[in-house]
Amino acid sequence: MSVPGNPYHVDGPVPAHGFFVGRREVMAWAWQALEHGERLLLIEGEPYIGKSSLLLRLAQEAEEPYTAVYFSLAERRRDPWPALLEALSAVTGQAIPPNADVEELAEILPAWNAQGRLVVLLDDLDRRLREDQDGTAWAFLDRLAVLWDRFPRLFIVCAACSAEYLRRLDKLPFGRAPARRLEPLSRAEAMRLIRVPAEGRLEYEYEALERIDELTSRRPYFIQLLCAEIFARRAEAGRAGLVDIDPALEAIAQRSLPIFVQIWERASGEGKILLSLMGALRGEHEVITPAQMAVALRAEGIEAAFPDILAELDQLEQAGALEQLGAHSYRPVVEVFRHWLKVQHPPAQVLARLRWNPRRPRPVEKGTPAPAPHRSWTAALLVPLMVLLAAVTLMVFLRPPAASPPAAPTPTPGLATLAAMLAGEANRGTPAPASLPPITPSPTWTATPTKPLVLARSLPAIAYMSKQGKEKWQIWVMGADGSLPTALTTGEGENTSPAWAPEGKRLAFVSDRDGNKEIYVMNIDGTGVRNLTNDPADDWTPAWSPDGTEIAFSSMRDGNWEIYVMWSDGSYPMRLTNDPEADIAPAWSPDGKWIAFASKRDGDWDIYVMDRAAQNVKQLTNARGSDLSPAWSPDGRYIAFESNRDGNAEIYIMLANGEQQQNLTRLPRANDHWPAWSPDGTRIAFCSNRDGEWGIYVMRIDGSEVTRISPADVNSQAPAWRP
Repeated sequence: MSVPGNPYHVDGPVPAHGFFVGRREVMAWAWQALEHGERLLLIEGEPYIGKSSLLLRLAQEAEEPYTAVYFSLAERRRDPWPALLEALSAVTGQAIPPNADVEELAEILPAWNAQGRLVVLLDDLDRRLREDQDGTAWAFLDRLAVLWDRFPRLFIVCAACSAEYLRRLDKLPFGRAPARRLEPLSRAEAMRLIRVPAEGRLEYEYEALERIDELTSRRPYFIQLLCAEIFARRAEAGRAGLVDIDPALEAIAQRSLPIFVQIWERASGEGKILLSLMGALRGEHEVITPAQMAVALRAEGIEAAFPDILAELDQLEQAGALEQLGAHSYRPVVEVFRHWLKVQHPPAQVLARLRWNPRRPRPVEKGTPAPAPHRSWTAALLVPLMVLLAAVTLMVFLRPPAASPPAAPTPTPGLATLAAMLAGEANRGTPAPASLPPITPSPTWTATPTKPLVLARSLPAIAYMSKQGKEKWQIWVMGADGSLPTALTTGEGENTSPAWAPEGKRLAFVSDRDGNKEIYVMNIDGTGVRNLTNDPADDWTPAWSPDGTEIAFSSMRDGNWEIYVMWSDGSYPMRLTNDPEADIAPAWSPDGKWIAFASKRDGDWDIYVMDRAAQNVKQLTNARGSDLSPAWSPDGRYIAFESNRDGNAEIYIMLANGEQQQNLTRLPRANDHWPAWSPDGTRIAFCSNRDGEWGIYVMRIDGSEVTRISPADVNSQAPAWRP
């Protein structure tokens, strides 16, 4: 399906006018290496990872003294040398005869430019050499090597699927050439590639973005492929949601995609059988193991030895169909491939033609007499082991998922008006729940001298908000032991709720300096302050995603406190929750898959968790009173939070699934708020008014060794521990 002006490119490399994202580090490396005198560079990457697009972008960005020419050997079935001469003639403006030999060309090029540097961006050399049947590719390489020797201002950047293959050649000094490998895009880059080309014409719902990200594994070609199909179907409506993904995926699976066809055709008969069974697996993102394949084969009446299955999986991994996760575990490189296999090669059709026989080099058509069965002593020993492994694998895959998955740290932001909110809540305490097995509460009733703390990073370690008297709240930082308190903001409105970026070099915070509460970001020295939200409604409680690409926050922009997410530069704000009651204080799990938050949707404040697509919402607390400020432990096992269920605000801890909730502070005469975990997970910082004014305290995770670390006679709240 096609739509005029479809902004996604699937028919070849991204052209000069197309949207190109990422790879800045690789391009900077290439130009820097050339500038330092490296004449031969290698860029390696799997098929369709974007090597050709990168070379074209390098050609487009070339500046004096460089003149760059892109040359692909992929479609050069005849002698590629004349085609290279034609390309050189076009970029140099010199009349180069189509049959010029190396000696003649070595004289023409210096005469063209005595000072400049010629960069040949050579694409698909290894593929062309592997498929060379008439010797023209090898002859081309011989000529290029001679020219490289004769013309010292010739530079070559060669893109290949296998740098190792080229390093074994003796035509050019590939063996000592610097190399970089292209990896999948980052999450932020992948999201930009999805959204930016169609901006203003097609808007993607958050759930759709997540689904595309999962299906494509952030490979740029597959992102463009899937988005082009979605755009063709939904451009007129102007919006694409989760329900639009599967129809687009089904349409793609009906096509004869060259990359998938090539993998299929090159697989052995046994490999084809395994691929068809993978396509029929019930769940997506399922890990593929030899034991699992043995079970699937046995269900089809095929007994296969563990080593034979493992050998075939290894071959499929080398062919680019699978990626290896562990010693004996794999998964499809992209989930789109699994869907394609399901449609194109269902097991019934494949098994009607092929028989499992790993000792034969080619697949055996059914109907051919099979050799007499033979089992070696190793196979005899391996069969019981294979059965045991298959049983264990089935138990793992059939085990029900945990009620709430592990996750971990992004410091929970402080709730700037929490004290006032709690003051209005009813005092309706309930008996304390059963305690966590590893935790024995031992509250300290008075502040004790500061003790040495584990510092996971250099100073500063804790950000917080502080003020003296009637001054405005400002953002401060200090060491984990309270040393070197330093103000980062001064006198520009109320500055509250600091939250560290995962790399520990920036802080998000809330400020009303522009008239209402907005989310700002700054460097840890207080420079580079920038308003991210710029909305007339109040925005609050920022929380960075673990990969640093997004910031979740709560906002009143739709007339009710709801959880939103935006890119870390403030772009593309998107609403996640949609409930008549207030949702605030998001906190990301360490793996970025879950967001804990506080909500009043059950009548009073409770802690909930949802996946990052705002689905699978689960209520974790349900006590009378207010439960707020969730904070994941770094290992994802626990969530700390605050609650006034016992009559005053205390710091609690619970398992990540909501079980075994326990009061850690147990100090009836004080209020304790804003728990924040240390990076090593051994301590929790919080703020308390137990000494009269608000101060920052630290305790062990069993509630013992409570120590005040903030300066006396100064109000300090909302601690955030540097990741």
